[in-house]
Amino acid sequence: MKKIIKLGFILLAAGLLFVACGDDDGGSSNDTYSLYTGTVSSRNISVELIKSTAVSSTEASAMTRRITLASNDYYRVFWSDDGDTISAGRVTVTGNNVVFTPLDGWGGADKVFNGVFRDGGRQLAMTSVRPMEGSDIGAFVATFRFGDRRTGVRVPQGSGGGAKTVAVGPQTGNAIIAGTGGDATYTVTTANIANAAYPVTVANLPTGVTIGNSGQVTINNNAGTLTLTVATTAAIAVIDNLTLTIDGVTSAAFTLTIADPAAKTVSVGTQVGTLTAGTADTVTFPVTTTNIEDDDYTVTVQNRPTGVTVQGQVTIDTDGKGTLTLAGNASTTPAVTNDLTLTIAGATSPAFTLEIVAAGTKTVSVGSQSGTVIAGATGNLTFSVTTSNIAANTYPVTPANLPSGVTVSGGNIVIAADGTGTLTLAVAGAAEGSTSTVTIAIDGATSGQFTVTIAAAALVDAAKPTPGTLAISPDTYDVSSDSGAVTLTLSGAELPAGVSGGSTSVLKIEFFRNTTNTTSGGTSLAAPGATTTFTISESDLKGGTYGDDGPFYFYAEVTNDATGNSAVTGNKTAYDSTPTATLTISGN
Repeated sequence: MKKIIKLGFILLAAGLLFVACGDDDGGSSNDTYSLYTGTVSSRNISVELIKSTAVSSTEASAMTRRITLASNDYYRVFWSDDGDTISAGRVTVTGNNVVFTPLDGWGGADKVFNGVFRDGGRQLAMTSVRPMEGSDIGAFVATFRFGDRRTGVRVPQGSGGGAKTVAVGPQTGNAIIAGTGGDATYTVTTANIANAAYPVTVANLPTGVTIGNSGQVTINNNAGTLTLTVATTAAIAVIDNLTLTIDGVTSAAFTLTIADPAAKTVSVGTQVGTLTAGTADTVTFPVTTTNIEDDDYTVTVQNRPTGVTVQGQVTIDTDGKGTLTLAGNASTTPAVTNDLTLTIAGATSPAFTLEIVAAGTKTVSVGSQSGTVIAGATGNLTFSVTTSNIAANTYPVTPANLPSGVTVSGGNIVIAADGTGTLTLAVAGAAEGSTSTVTIAIDGATSGQFTVTIAAAALVDAAKPTPGTLAISPDTYDVSSDSGAVTLTLSGAELPAGVSGGSTSVLKIEFFRNTTNTTSGGTSLAAPGATTTFTISESDLKGGTYGDDGPFYFYAEVTNDATGNSAVTGNKTAYDSTPTATLTISGN
């Protein structure tokens, strides 16, 4: 008998597994990656041992399959050689744990298959299988999957028991305006695609639009986010034939809108607060507009779930900001509605999301950013945090998608008895830009996406130079008796303090003549240059440009030209003028 049992284990290790109480005509059990799909029931289950030796982590990942099993259910299985039953047992599923227990032939606790569901789902990985006594087969890692053998339909490798699908939701986030650019985000929903970060392609992208997040979309529990980064050079457009391809599967068409800068636009941010099903409560959303006058507006919200209404008006301030309030009543039910849109003054927003949670659900919401840190600098940004059903305590914060150079200060957050707290992000050397896909997890609850913005570094303009003074010699000239030229001489002109001359900053001088005693609106006497003198010839003084008696006024504009100075990031030139010098002509 021991020999037969040992043979049974070897046959099990070889993958010769069949359905209890089932037929043997569903396909070849020798094809390691061939299984069958259909309605799973306790009478129609096939089990396959993928590999009978220890596998590497890469192999284990490749061999893992998704299955769907009801909690607290069990499935009877047995294996045989040409129909001769060797042993049988059952798989019991309780929560996220699964155990194979032999019904005959094997005895003792060391003959039990132990496994867990990975990623909190129904992905069954048998992580420890102990050999029977006297067996020369060592311990190994094995992966099982379940399906209905009767249909004869093969399950594609890695498909998890069905066809792969990809769907892309409507554009979300801030309105994208031509000339300004930004990130457009989309909710991606998949079926039968394993959890992983996938390189993706988007067909028909217009010029100036690229895939964000290094060209990848991360799928977790059949959901992910696609980010399209729109450059400032992208033109006004509505592109309605984009398609996303991920893991070899292509979505239906979806749309990117790049708005006219002169057009009215509305954007709705992430939900602040918690709306609990069956209760009367409110949540708010930050609203951002362009080209809409500051005023109180009666608004409409499309696709609201049952029991949700707009509370009051939306007041748009002089900065184009406002707040939308949605109210729920006793008829609301748990749901996530991700296709809401807001219309103000004839302009409709991209889609935004309202979540209604079941009573007792832990939730976390994050408000808008407070504070500013410029690119390359060090400082803190704060965000108000509102929770529900999370006890007052200090909690570690798990962030996702923070930009490089940004961390959670201290790694923790303190939640008060009223469920509120403050998230502090420490910034050190981060690059300019806005990241709109940041989330945090507290006590097992994950927030909606919120935006972290690092401001552009302050522009450094060229500093004004010291203009010095302008002297004129002689300062009177009688054309009937005097002879020779008149000379303008600039003295004391210098580059700004701390700026050295050379290729990066150059002092340029330009002389002007004016008919009024002012240092603007004059006539240039020569192109800007380095010389500090200018000569008015005798011929000009006698019957030429200065052929009339009276005063003539002169001044010099002295310019700091910092075109070659990389430290100057704003205006590259700055000038100042000398006081006027007067030449009096007579004798005409």
